[in-house]
Amino acid sequence: MLPLQLLGWAACLAGAAYVAVVCQLACVVSLLEDAVLFRALRKSRALLAGKFWAAAGVFVTLDGCIFALLVAFPALVVDDALGLGLGFQVAAGAAMAVALCAVVLSTLVAQPVVYMVCKNHHHDVVDKVHLD
Repeated sequence: MLPLQLLGWAACLAGAAYVAVVCQLACVVSLLEDAVLFRALRKSRALLAGKFWAAAGVFVTLDGCIFALLVAFPALVVDDALGLGLGFQVAAGAAMAVALCAVVLSTLVAQPVVYMVCKNHHHDVVDKVHLD
């Protein structure tokens, strides 16, 4: 029974990673092009063709860093799992807040970069009318 559960969790994580990559690129598509909702999702899936694994590597790594910080924060800061005292909790909380801000900002920078790389891969011209 355990191998089936592990296979189910792996399939669930793979599906979530795929949806996350498509949705993150769809956010940029909806901002830079005249596409909303499902049209933006279709456009992002079309743009990811040929560059999906590169985009997935970038986005899954950044999302994994965010997830790791969100899991570590309650253990180190709220619950004081290591028992190192109040000073450590405050320092760890401040360090994790700075790290979370850095990772979120890196994700916001990576999204349009991946969009431009995917557009370039398909030899599409970025419409400068929407960038003004």
